[in-house]
Parts: sequence; structure tokens; C-alpha cells
Amino acid sequence: MEFLFRAINEEDANVIISYKHGNDYQCFDADKHASDIDTLLASDSVDFYVAVNEEDEIIGFSEVTFDEDGLMEMSGALLPEYAGEGLGYDFLTQCIDYLVDKYDYDQPTLITLVKPEDRRAVKVFERVGFQLVEETDEWILMSIEI
Repeated sequence: MEFLFRAINEEDANVIISYKHGNDYQCFDADKHASDIDTLLASDSVDFYVAVNEEDEIIGFSEVTFDEDGLMEMSGALLPEYAGEGLGYDFLTQCIDYLVDKYDYDQPTLITLVKPEDRRAVKVFERVGFQLVEETDEWILMSIEI
């Protein structure tokens, strides 16, 4: 599947934070994160993007920030109904390509942080080529050479 990426807007943010589910996929929940819509739309340090299909339906989202050395930190997630459908590899590779191009990123490495309990995401990041850098109780730091 080909994904198209665009900067998040208010309608997109509402879609993303509206998801509630009982499975083990990680996602936003508006009842628990009432201020997330403001964060998604107005963060000075993090840029948010949505991935849409050809029908302009939101399939997933990504976020990007840069550390003090200019190293790109990105993450991405599919919406729950698309998780587990075999789209993760294409989504992440296209997301990386989009962000590297958009920011004219010329560093040899980018990183991501994944929650330790989100083992499905870890597996997808590993299939894309990310490698474990460090693991704590709160985060798994992974990097990829690009």
C-alpha cells in the first residue's frame, strides 16, 4: 500500500485521539488524554503527520523531533483497525523516506523510542532495520542507519 503523508490538522487530531479499544495496541484515548489535541496541533518541539490512503482515510500517524545534536527521533503508529494487517513495514519505510526528504535530513542515523510492552511495534521496527541501543523499564531506544 502506498501512503501519503501530510501535516496534521484539527480534524485529523480528533480522529486519532478518538480511538478507544481493549486490545494490546497502543493508541491515544481522548478520555485519558484530553489535552493531546492541543499537543498534536501546537507543539513547538514535535511535528505530527498523518498517513492517508488514496481515499484520504487516515491509516496512521507519525511524529518527529530533533535532539540537541540534530539527530532525528521519529515514531509512527497505525490506527488500531490497520494494526496486524501486514502494513507496518511499508508504513514505517515510507514514513522514514518522507521525513528524511521533508527535513532534508543528512545524518547517517535516526532513532525511535518504543514502549517495552509494545512488542509488536518492536518487531516491526526490527524488520525495517532498527537495532536495539538501550532498554529501560520505560523505553526501548532503537536506531537505524539510513
